[in-house]
Amino acid sequence: MRALLVILVAASCGSPSHHLDYQAHRGGRALRPENTLDSFGHALELDVDTLEMDVMLTADDVLVVHHDERLNPDITRDASGAYLAATGPALRSLPLAELERYDVGRIKPGTAYAARFSEQVGRDGVRIPTLAQVIALAEERSGKRIRYNIEIKTTPSKPDDTAPPAIVAEKLVALVKSTGITARTTIQSFDWRGLHRVRDIAPELPRSCLTEATTLTPAWNDGVQYAGSIPKLVHQFGCPIWSPDASTLTRAEVDEAHALGLQVLPWTVNTADDMRKLLAWGVDGIISDFPDRFPPR
Repeated sequence: MRALLVILVAASCGSPSHHLDYQAHRGGRALRPENTLDSFGHALELDVDTLEMDVMLTADDVLVVHHDERLNPDITRDASGAYLAATGPALRSLPLAELERYDVGRIKPGTAYAARFSEQVGRDGVRIPTLAQVIALAEERSGKRIRYNIEIKTTPSKPDDTAPPAIVAEKLVALVKSTGITARTTIQSFDWRGLHRVRDIAPELPRSCLTEATTLTPAWNDGVQYAGSIPKLVHQFGCPIWSPDASTLTRAEVDEAHALGLQVLPWTVNTADDMRKLLAWGVDGIISDFPDRFPPR
């Protein structure tokens, strides 16, 4: 049930025609196991606009939907049902058939993650899905109206944990085109090298530059030098969408980004107060772990 917040669209974004993009972060990980068919299916029931997710390649070059480059012991159990004792292998080192042996349907009790998302409804037998499976589910259940915000998950300082960003970008673009969702898809990344490749091979696909304090370096920004203004950095790189860390975003930055022609989609916005504040600033959408808390339009 959506939170009962009285927010006039005209007041929150400056124009009655302004469309707000409500995105379920990792499918809404506060409510269901993150980046799984369970979370995406539940987000669709909540009538979100966009499913936000992360992708990477397995050892046999299958695109799977998962956030962590290596299996996370806080959410991963082995075939015996035991939680991993430590961080597991990189997904890039495992073929899909081996990856499917792991269960990611429940948070490990007693962890900080469990305390943070105590409302999450887990279950046994939940696997890391392929991107093709997620798209098939979402297209069927949404009547082909849902949008996708897909993050290329690579880290410049950990090149061996994932496929090269350009390779992931090429596989992703090919799948997006083959499944007919190009007009409803945005590609995002903190590692702008992948976005550079998307721009080269599929300029029609919108790109969203993700930023946080630790990624404002040439290594993350495809060689572009940060000079004090994040909106200008994003604009210089060529992304039409800026997706900043909501915890450090300022109203002045939102105004600057809009003046440069950028859309602003902050992450991860989880409280009613923060949603109300950012909507009043005129952001173009909200990415949240709690898609049940989105205010009425």
